[in-house]
Amino acid sequence: MSSNLAGLNVYEKDQEFINECSAYCDHLNSILQGSPEFAKIGSYLPLKPETLLTKLRDGIVLAHVLEYIFPHTVAFERLSYKVNLEQLNQPKTKVIFEVTENLNVVVEAAKKAKLIVVNLGANDLLDMNSDLVLGLLWQIIRANLLAEVNLVSHPELIRLIQKGETLQTLLSLKSEQILLRWFNYHLKKAGSNKSIVNFSKDLSDGEAYGILLSQIAPKIVNRENIFQVLKESDHIKRAEIVLKEAEKLNCRYFVTPADIVSGHSRLNLGFIATLFNKNIGIKLPDEDELLLLYAELDDLRRKVKEYEEAIQINNDEIESTKNHHQAQLDLLNQEIEQFKYETVKKYEKEIENSVIKEKAKYEDALKKALDKEKSSKRSLEQQLKQLKSILSQCRKEDSFKKGDTINFSMPNDLDSLSKEVMELTKSVVTTNVELTANVEQLSNKIKQNDRLNHVMASKIREFSEMLIQEKKSGKQK
Repeated sequence: MSSNLAGLNVYEKDQEFINECSAYCDHLNSILQGSPEFAKIGSYLPLKPETLLTKLRDGIVLAHVLEYIFPHTVAFERLSYKVNLEQLNQPKTKVIFEVTENLNVVVEAAKKAKLIVVNLGANDLLDMNSDLVLGLLWQIIRANLLAEVNLVSHPELIRLIQKGETLQTLLSLKSEQILLRWFNYHLKKAGSNKSIVNFSKDLSDGEAYGILLSQIAPKIVNRENIFQVLKESDHIKRAEIVLKEAEKLNCRYFVTPADIVSGHSRLNLGFIATLFNKNIGIKLPDEDELLLLYAELDDLRRKVKEYEEAIQINNDEIESTKNHHQAQLDLLNQEIEQFKYETVKKYEKEIENSVIKEKAKYEDALKKALDKEKSSKRSLEQQLKQLKSILSQCRKEDSFKKGDTINFSMPNDLDSLSKEVMELTKSVVTTNVELTANVEQLSNKIKQNDRLNHVMASKIREFSEMLIQEKKSGKQK
């Protein structure tokens, strides 16, 4: 929507902007009308949305608002009143310096109040930068609305402490978090499953507002109207009913039906803070409630003691079971070690017997070979002896002595002896080869047994570990 707002250089302003300005004007008017310095600023009031930014240009209204909410932050002695803003467009006029000084005082006061003014300067206020000006106004109004949203100002908020929390937990919450918790506290007390986590979309259907109003002021709010809120499908009509009931509590501030439906977070926060400040709806416990609470506390202590005793009994049983299982495990380990020992001994015995058998076979084969060798040697010695006897006879012959030529023919028995010698030689060679092969075979078998021994030991170790693991798993089950 187009609006020619006075002093805004014909900016395009939508309805949301107008609503926000209107809400701020209402709140500022209520503050300034009660100010002891009202006489000095009476001509500025009442503030209206269409002239709001214009009336803030010289800094006078902002200075008084800041001083009201944050006392002793404004240097009033530096302010210039009754500045003619019409002369601002004239170059080198005194009014420019006076207005700039006023606005510098405002910015300095805002800094003392610990407001965020990083991007804000005197020129922004003078030039009516709407985003920055409204941002500053919201910080000021927010501080005013949330000033008493804390446990110190409202000890009854102790009821908001949740299970597992301490008083320190509640003290550490920000004001916005306390407002959300307060809102949800009343929703829960009403038996509703609804809860809110923000000041925007969670409130747009008006349902939560209706429940809250019926809880904080049940004697004033018309319950039939609240039920109508839940039945009405049109959210704008729902919001209108909510604000009509809020007006009975003198709390119809900040929001319009459209602001509720659109989820305007700033204005919703302002509306909720107003409801909180005027109708907190929580009381500290009275004497009867305290007695009931003490009775509940005694009952809880009794239950805690019973639980502790039960836990101790359970712990004792667990310890007993643990010791039993440990004894079983120790016994199992002993059995496993015994099994490993017996298995290794058995395998060592088998290997020893195998070695003895191989050794006996080798010794038997060697003995047979030696016996054969001795027999061959004796036979050879006998044949050699016969040969020597034949040679001796030949020397005794005269013709042999005289060197006569003799037609010497090899005796049959000498020829036979030569053949036997050759055969004996072959037999000895063959025997030596067989003995060498037997020795090599026996050596290979010994090596093979060593490898077999190593493999069997590894398999026994793996089998033992597997048995241990299986027995442990069985004990755990």
